[in-house]
Amino acid sequence: MSGLWIKLGQLSEPGDEVGWQYAQEVSSGLALLIARMSRLDVKPLALWDGRPTGRAGGTAAFVEFWTRSLNNAPVILGLPATNCPESFGLNPVFSRCERPTLHREVKTLLFADVIGYSKLTEKVIHEFVDVFLFRISKLIAGSRYSPRYIDMWGDAIYAVFDYAQDAGQFSMELTKIVHDGAEEWLNQGLYYEKAGPKDGSIQKFPLDVRVGLHTGPVLSHFNPVVRRVAYTGSHVTRAARIEPVAARGEVYASEEFAAMVELDSKSRLELPIGAPTANAPDEFRCEYAGTMSLSKNYPGRFRTYRVVERRALPLEELAIAAHLLYCADRAASGTMADPSALLPWAQLPEDIRETNRSQVADIPYKLSLVGYELTANYGVAAQDLRLTRDQIETLALQEHDRWRMERQRMGWIYAPVRDNSRKFHPSLVGWDALPESEKEKDREVIRNLPKLIEKAGFRLREHLFSSDADVDG
Repeated sequence: MSGLWIKLGQLSEPGDEVGWQYAQEVSSGLALLIARMSRLDVKPLALWDGRPTGRAGGTAAFVEFWTRSLNNAPVILGLPATNCPESFGLNPVFSRCERPTLHREVKTLLFADVIGYSKLTEKVIHEFVDVFLFRISKLIAGSRYSPRYIDMWGDAIYAVFDYAQDAGQFSMELTKIVHDGAEEWLNQGLYYEKAGPKDGSIQKFPLDVRVGLHTGPVLSHFNPVVRRVAYTGSHVTRAARIEPVAARGEVYASEEFAAMVELDSKSRLELPIGAPTANAPDEFRCEYAGTMSLSKNYPGRFRTYRVVERRALPLEELAIAAHLLYCADRAASGTMADPSALLPWAQLPEDIRETNRSQVADIPYKLSLVGYELTANYGVAAQDLRLTRDQIETLALQEHDRWRMERQRMGWIYAPVRDNSRKFHPSLVGWDALPESEKEKDREVIRNLPKLIEKAGFRLREHLFSSDADVDG
């Protein structure tokens, strides 16, 4: 566990129960996050002698956490019982209910910066306060995800949240309200001017924000200077170093934040009223952006995630559209097809309908293979997507592999002659062995992607970083 603690950006192992519990929850969240990204299942293992020590970070705590909170009991690899104490964890400390304000808590920290503020002229600072900041003030007052603590100096915002989920939701609201107000910022003179990249003409850029998020143990204390409760520690510094490397209008987050969000989505543990997993919608997701250096020469390089709005693909509607496109392509080309696959949607066998649903659900993954992603606001129209011949071939191969694995999970096997009743299919072979006519069907699926993306109401943009990016801040 101490090796994990160093991986989480700490120079020494935890000094208290809060730190050990944090390390355990982040490591569990990371396992779930990596499994989801890799499309794998998770089965925890524990090498344990069965002693219930009750110590945070210990094996007993690990087993209890996965069993009670994640409903996924570990496989126990038994050890002979000994009288030796565990080599990790601290003896539990029992104290009075009264305690000083000075104590450690795990919090999520948000730093935001207003892009363009330093370039505003003095004559519009009044509008910045009365218009721009007033809009953010209304958001804080009305949001169900408002921070527990907030401070501001100049154009910098520092906020503290009890839960990572709340911080993610609030950051989505913050970036949206600033983006949606772009026209108003221009009308109020809240913009900066810059030469265009192509013709050198002067362009106006409205104010925008960038946000950094990180979750970690912090010291809650009474600040004797400003005379109020505040939060400090090395994790606050790390959060502050994430924000400057975020792109305009984007939210970047640490891997620890992403792990805690993933853990929240899987947790079965009863939480207090107001906790995010109890009633909050899952309106965002964390996407791996790359390994990068943070600002101001912060030591180390860190796996960083983009926090983006989650918009569900309308699977049923798109699956029907995909089926209609398939039928139209078969009719136009005159190629043979299984008659049962050309029936109206309501009459299709359920396994064929499910295949169509799986096909459209795989759209985001296919796009990621060629460096694109779906977006709700920015980006180009789907009809402007131009895939090269090699890209079409790559995605067609992926589509065939997806279909083949799906069929095999349903019990289908290869046979030279198709027999639906016995689940025999001649196309359950690798891409190289597939007849050209069958390959062309998969290529047509890829060529139809822009039509389906446009029907879903999405736009496209290139990934800021590829999945294997190694980016300096």
